Order: sequence, then C-alpha cells, then structure tokens
Amino acid sequence: MSIVLVRLCSRLRSYHSILHLSSVRGFSSRKEEVIGVWIFHRHGDRTPGRPLVADNCIKEESAFWETKIPPLDRTHYNLLSKKFPVKIHPNNNGGKFLDADSGRQPYGFLTWKGMQQLYEIGQKLSERYALFRDKWHIQAFSTNYLRTVMSSQCLLDGMFSSVAKHHESQYETRDPESYIKSSSDPSIEIVVRDAKDETLNTFDTSPILMKRLVRNIIDSPNFINHDTKAVLLVARLSNYIPALIKLRSPYGGPSGINWIHAADHFICRHSHGIPLTRFLSSDFEKDSEAERTLQAMKHATISHLASRFRYWYQSPSLIAAMVGPLFSDVSAQMGQTINTLNSSRKPFNVYSCHDVTILALLYGIGADMLATPNELKDVGVQDFENEKRLRYWPGYASTLILELIKVETVDREDEFLIKFILDEQNIRTITGLRKGEDMRLSDFDEVVHRINQAYPHQ
Repeated sequence: MSIVLVRLCSRLRSYHSILHLSSVRGFSSRKEEVIGVWIFHRHGDRTPGRPLVADNCIKEESAFWETKIPPLDRTHYNLLSKKFPVKIHPNNNGGKFLDADSGRQPYGFLTWKGMQQLYEIGQKLSERYALFRDKWHIQAFSTNYLRTVMSSQCLLDGMFSSVAKHHESQYETRDPESYIKSSSDPSIEIVVRDAKDETLNTFDTSPILMKRLVRNIIDSPNFINHDTKAVLLVARLSNYIPALIKLRSPYGGPSGINWIHAADHFICRHSHGIPLTRFLSSDFEKDSEAERTLQAMKHATISHLASRFRYWYQSPSLIAAMVGPLFSDVSAQMGQTINTLNSSRKPFNVYSCHDVTILALLYGIGADMLATPNELKDVGVQDFENEKRLRYWPGYASTLILELIKVETVDREDEFLIKFILDEQNIRTITGLRKGEDMRLSDFDEVVHRINQAYPHQ
C-alpha cells in the first residue's frame, strides 16, 4: 500500500501535516498525520576531490574550478553563519574542517551550483511541511566538512527565505549580505558533534575499524574475481588520467585505484558542461577520439564504483558499523516522539552527509531499488532492472526523508508507520513488500535490532 498525499490548497492547512484516506486496508476511514521528520541529504555539487590532471595543467584547472565556487575567503560562509551559526566540537579534528582546512582548495569545495541545489530543496521542504517554528523542533547536524556545513546552511536558508521561489542563482548573482537579510526566521545552529558521537560517516570517525571490515570483503574470492575484471578499465583510464595510479585506494583490491576519485573526473566535468579531456594534457585538449574514448568509459567507471560498495554494504558487520548507531538514534527519537506526542513540538532533524551515507541508509532499510534478485523473488517481485540497480550511486544533493506517521482509525488503536522518500519519490522496502503494507515502526525497530546484532567489536 502506498500513502496517497492529498494536495493542500494553503500553507495553513498543510501546516497540520494531516492526510485523509478512506477504505484503506479494510478501514472505513482513517486520518494520518506526519509527527516527525528525519532528513538525510548529501552535500551539493562540488569540485573534484583531487587534481588528476598532468602536473603542468594543475594551475590552469585549479583556476577554472575557483570560478565555480564562492570566494576562498569564506565570505558567504561567514554571512550564512550569522543566520545559521556552526558549532564544531573541539574533539572533531581540533574544531577544523576536514576539507577546507587541509590546504587543498579549490578541490572538494561546494560550488555555486551546489549551494543553489540545497536552497531549492529547502524551499520544497518548506512547501511540504509548512515549517512554523511553534509546531516543529528543528535541529541540524553535519559532518565536519565545509561543503556539508554550507549545504546545510543553504538548505535552511531555502526553508526560511522570504524570497519568492525561482530558478536563478540565489547566491552567485546577488549581493550576499542583502540576500541573507531577506531570510525571515530566527537562527538555527548547525552542530558538528564530537567525533566519538558522530554517526554520519564511520569511514571518517572509525577508519581503523572500517579498513578492517573492508579488508575482510576485499580478501574474499568473490570480490577479488569481481575487482580483477576492472583491471583493464584501470589501464585504459590511466592512459588519459595517469594521476589515478598515484592515488591508490586506501582499501586495496586488485584494481588498485581510488574509484571515487575516478568517478569524480566524469561527474564533476559533466555537471559543469566541460569536455572530459579538458585540462588533462595539451595532447588531448582537442582530440575528439580521446573525448569519445573517455565518454565510453564513464558509465563503466561509475558502475564499478557502485558495485564495489554493493559488496561492502551487503556485509552485515560493515553496514552495522555504518548505520547501526545512526538508526538506533532515529529509532529512539521516534519512540520519544510517540511518548510525548501531545506535550512537545514535532521533531524535524536535518543531517548533512555524504554519498556513502545515503547509500548505506538505503541498504540498511532494505530499499527494493537495491535488493538482490533473490530478495525480490522472495516477495513476489520480478527483477527487470538488475543492471540499473548495480549502477545506482547517490547524486549531489540526494535527499532521503523518513516520515513518522500517526494513523488514527475509528475502530482500532493508533498505528505508527514510516514512509521513505528519496529525491521526492516514495521508495518501498523489502519488509514492506513482504507484508504488503508500509513499514510499521515496530518493523523498523526490528530492522534496527537486526542490524545492530551484527555490529563488530573494535
């Protein structure tokens, strides 16, 4: 069963977040209300994480990417921080950003385009939930990257901006100070937690543990066989992007390279409409054959990145390390929400994170879009999109929403369901498909318990 959203005519009516359905699951009538929202979003469009071009081309490429990001003096960040202040715990990299304070600028920085992406998502959230502060308790959390923190700021800015919605850049083409003043809501603090309490990216907070867990997978015969098949692709890529060989994967494997960096080359250039051969070397700048060759390798590169993580995230212990504590927090918050339903504002939590986080969350909830053919067969679904599933990778600004919904019926006790929304599309779970209904809170709690049973010892 899928929940049918009723289009509400005014923000005042949508403020109540109540949906009415009739003749559902045998009930003569029922009323549904969203009583809690948990939003996980990837940061917006960014520049490549590392320079992969020839050494004599780095200066030219760096100058190009600087034109795509806010000034390096952090003017926009400082102005946004007046409205959405940032609190970085001193036990998280000494209170400094992992990306922007590492001396690699402009690489790995949020672009103007990325800022706009999150701003527009914030506006859509405002329309969906009518975010009046006396109704919702809004909290924002981020990993310790300037790009994730600024993404969170831009999302909040869009949620509370008094500027009419349009698709022009809200940041690059306007005086930032006058624009920031146009926002109409009190400040919301963005929290970067103590590293020991951070749950949004275990690869950062527990690198030794994650390397051990990944190593167990990488050393398996199945993974070795799979990754070895990409060695020829690596050789072809290296003919055009030789720096890939220098930036070895910290996790190993027969293919050797860092596949996130390899995918970056294609994704970042495609996002900004520049040739794949741009800046690589003077030999390739106007070589149409080289451009066609690289274009032909784009999907294979991204697909192999996704398939490596597919092996990783199908490991119970690794997925437990990645999302177990995070889901436990959400589950506890949902329980508290139900217990204090009539005495407090509803939770609205925003988490700014990464592609690897969003992907792990989807594997954790058992999203049907990532299920194995056997898992789908077990719930009566034919697998027609196996190749698409193997290629899935969360794009910039991908947003996963968990809605806790209270269901009131005339002849039964209240029920509590969880609705999952990925980039404005409802997604199904294997648990829901098996039972022929939406995931109940009790089902989610069982999923969380099962995940945490596999949590590895340090």
